[in-house]
Amino acid sequence: MGYNPANFAYRIGTGPWTVDYAVYYAVSFFDARTQQESARSKWWGPMTDPKKLYAGFGLIGIPVDPTGQATARRIWRKFKGQPEGMIHQIPDNITTIYQDDVLYHPTATLTSAQAVLPLRVRHRAEMNCQLVHDSIHRREGWVLTYGLYLGNSAVGYGAVAVAGPWKDRPTVIEFYVLPGYRSRVFALFEAFLDTSRAKYMEVQSNDELLATLLHVYARNVWSEKIVFRDQLTTALSANGAVLRCVTPEEETRRAIEARQGGTEWQLLRQDTTVATGGILYHYNHPYADIYMEVAEPFRHRGFGAYLVQELKRVAYELGCIPCARCNPTNMASRRTLQKAGFAPCGHILNGTISNHREPLPFSDEMRP
Repeated sequence: MGYNPANFAYRIGTGPWTVDYAVYYAVSFFDARTQQESARSKWWGPMTDPKKLYAGFGLIGIPVDPTGQATARRIWRKFKGQPEGMIHQIPDNITTIYQDDVLYHPTATLTSAQAVLPLRVRHRAEMNCQLVHDSIHRREGWVLTYGLYLGNSAVGYGAVAVAGPWKDRPTVIEFYVLPGYRSRVFALFEAFLDTSRAKYMEVQSNDELLATLLHVYARNVWSEKIVFRDQLTTALSANGAVLRCVTPEEETRRAIEARQGGTEWQLLRQDTTVATGGILYHYNHPYADIYMEVAEPFRHRGFGAYLVQELKRVAYELGCIPCARCNPTNMASRRTLQKAGFAPCGHILNGTISNHREPLPFSDEMRP
């Protein structure tokens, strides 16, 4: 196998390549008739790129199968510190050259939440709703953030939760690609999975892009929560109850400004606490999450819906948009939220990532 270090493409800049980035190539033979593949060759290639010609590598002298059995050759590539992967299949046993042009090659590189903040702002704007896991990016060590590239162009980002409830369960929670590059979204997502080694996905169903990817790449999909948005203004009776704020006003203002923490409230009837609840602010501005619980002796009497109604009103007065969530099987909570004017708008969906190199099974009726 030959290698021509002078046969590089023109210079296009550094990203996502870096100075002295080691890269190796290997080849295997593949017979499509028997679906058999040979052992991969030894790795070969330059240890570094001293001329800093980052655009790509020209491969010459790619071997052919001397037995003539191969119907194709597969080219494999490995960067220093990254997993190996097949990058191209030559559909014959004749061609002996290949240009590995990274200008359009999808890659994912570990970065920081701050580095992709402009992209996250665009993601929030497109979603135009509460992002349930938005605050996790501010918790040190909880998320691994990856920049997405096509060649040297930054085109998106992905985020994997690795701490808290996701410890030892690396879980994709966000994935965003700029609209002009979404024709390559599957290739970008596979590059992201190859690099991040994520095993699970947890997404909002109203995130159309990531929800689509969930149903392509994950198995055993199930709903953890129903997400609600405010739909109606209600005028439910207090039934003799009085709302009282437990959290000092200054603390409330600090929580809203910092987008973390929340406020606690009580619903009293004749000096007895019939329900408690609150508003949480650790979401993307201006959204806030409402929660409540009614004491056992006072359930089924309308206090829960009234408390939710009043917490919605308080949220709006504080400049926030109220939202809520509940377990899909919790019928009482679903009815309470809807009675107070909330409407379902999505699910928090979970799934286990399958081997994305192998297509998921589908019925004959779905075949083209």
